[in-house]
Amino acid sequence: MAESEVHKVDFKGVRSGASALTWGQRWIWEEVGALAPHHAHLNLRMILDTEGSVTLDHVLGALKRLLEEQEALRTTFGTSADGVPQQRLVAEGRLAAEVRRVSPEAARRSAYRLASDLQAVPFEMGELPVRAGVVVADGRPRHVILVVFHMVADGWSLSALRSTLLGLLRPAGYGAAPAAPAGRQPLDQAAWEATPTAQALSERALRFWQRQSERRPAALFPVTHRAPESPRYTDVCMVSSALGTALPALAERLSVSQTTVYLALIAVVMGRGAQADVCGFTLACRNRTTDQDEAAGGTFVQDAPVLVALGAGSFQDVVRRTWNAVVFAYASGAHDPARVPAAGRDFACTVNVELAVDAAPADAVEQLTQAGRDGTFVSTAGFYRGGRDHDRPGRKMYLAANGSGGHVITKIVADTSALGTQAVVDFLTDLEQLAVRALADEGLDPMTTPLPRQWTVDSRLSAHEEPSPHAETPEDGDDEAVYQVIVDDQEQYFLLPKGREVPDGWKAEGTTGGVEVCLAHVVDVVNGLRPLSRARQAGPVR
Repeated sequence: MAESEVHKVDFKGVRSGASALTWGQRWIWEEVGALAPHHAHLNLRMILDTEGSVTLDHVLGALKRLLEEQEALRTTFGTSADGVPQQRLVAEGRLAAEVRRVSPEAARRSAYRLASDLQAVPFEMGELPVRAGVVVADGRPRHVILVVFHMVADGWSLSALRSTLLGLLRPAGYGAAPAAPAGRQPLDQAAWEATPTAQALSERALRFWQRQSERRPAALFPVTHRAPESPRYTDVCMVSSALGTALPALAERLSVSQTTVYLALIAVVMGRGAQADVCGFTLACRNRTTDQDEAAGGTFVQDAPVLVALGAGSFQDVVRRTWNAVVFAYASGAHDPARVPAAGRDFACTVNVELAVDAAPADAVEQLTQAGRDGTFVSTAGFYRGGRDHDRPGRKMYLAANGSGGHVITKIVADTSALGTQAVVDFLTDLEQLAVRALADEGLDPMTTPLPRQWTVDSRLSAHEEPSPHAETPEDGDDEAVYQVIVDDQEQYFLLPKGREVPDGWKAEGTTGGVEVCLAHVVDVVNGLRPLSRARQAGPVR
């Protein structure tokens, strides 16, 4: 059983101050306000492996340095006397770091559990926006966990924090004087956004929002009389190796990014299901366009509207139109969200996709292409399902995708009063099937090609039906341990039917159970731990 203790980390930064929120902070403020107090799922986390002879004192010293260098991690929030939201930078304070002591064989699993425990509690606006934990085995720290409030970090700044903390955990980084942080800090960003130059950029972006709002198509997710499921918001995740093979190959063929290809697939599947010739959604934009932005702490991400004309033509034509729509959206991502026209918030779907999957071997691409041509492709995608009772009012669907270990991980949170769980599973299945068809047929008409499981907005899931996520999934209710999780030396994970021989170069990770249990564990690992060799590479995860 784990022994738990709390260590106090006192820090003292260079300055303090208060100002208006940055645009990125304001965007998250509105999201948090709409969800309060049920916004713990917005918390970001990282889990790092430690190296060699690092001690607990090393780790606590690294955490102290991190808070002293990174002003975003010392930023709290509140409102002024007249009710205006504010950011407040504190100069000094104390971080409580939870330390759990476990056996070596339990260390990794304990790290996941500690990360989940720290992540499960929503941050209060006035509290320090970071939590830390350390897992110790045999007297040595094995894993360091950091959980950060989304108000002070986005996915890109979290990657920079990861790199910084890794550096501080190495012997050469410990004990040195605090370095000046690179890029603008949140107070500086707020000051810049008040300049005439920034205000002009915001005005241009707001005019774009207005134009797109006026052109917005009729609701892609019409109001239905369907009774919502319980919990109301279904949360379905698909882990697909076929997408991990197809998207890099399609991107290379079409000379665009993997993100653009996937956004085109999403637009097509959404349009097909709703029988619409224009697809509209808001797209999360990273808003980091300069070297200074790349290095900056804090949160920059905001959304911007995308309208994709579908109509006639090949998939290549849709990709080209998607690229054009996305470029204009990215150019309008940075703006004052408090001034977005009310009609602009009527887009019922938000998409957050940033992909850079390593290209698959040529023989794997050829095999998948041939299977698409022959009609012999059989999906091996795995699914897991969760749910929650709260999400942002008015939003019918939120789709996020990232890549890891040759897989594309796509997650959809949907309001089941509009989209049942089976509709979401069908939507995800169609994305994979359409990608394989597009890989196999360069002239594919994506709007008319038949798909084996066409999703529609009228898809239903009765109280006694379950999604059919996987060709080899055990029967519903089967609690036998039919799968095991295996892992290679680069921490790439795979599900192997229990009883099969573990391939060379892989080993059993220790988790066994039904497919949903194993996939939930794998997705949790993939989103929390990166291969150490990759974590050392320069540049953020995209």
